[in-house]
This record gives sequence, C-alpha cells and structure tokens, in this order.
Amino acid sequence: LLREPNVILLDEPDVHLHGVLQHTLLSELRSLVRQGKQVLFATHSRDLINHLAPEEILSLDDGGARRLAVQYD
Repeated sequence: LLREPNVILLDEPDVHLHGVLQHTLLSELRSLVRQGKQVLFATHSRDLINHLAPEEILSLDDGGARRLAVQYD
C-alpha cells in the first residue's frame, strides 16, 4: 500500500482470523474502496459473504464470472 496502488488483490486474507477480526478486515477493505481503490479478494467465509451486498460479490466458481443475486445460508 506504500506505492498507492489502484487495485488490491488478496487471496483469502481472512483464512485464520477470528470472526471479529474478519469483520474488522472487511471494514478496512471497504475503507480502501471509499478511497477509490479496487479491492478484489477471495474468501470461503460464508459469514463474510453474508455481510456483503449481492452486487459486491462476483462468483467465479462456474467457469465464468457472474454477480450473485442471493446470499448463502
């Protein structure tokens, strides 16, 4: 982040974090978005996914990219 990137790519940055810290991470990532950065991160955390708006989620699991319209339970 010291070089002022416009795009930030993270691969499962939440993988070993407690739920509270996962939400802190999500808050920090949203702060970067408000600063004009594009943030893309991969996660398997259903808890984090459920705290994102469907338009914030891009699913790549079917071989193509598509926006999710529903949340996972």
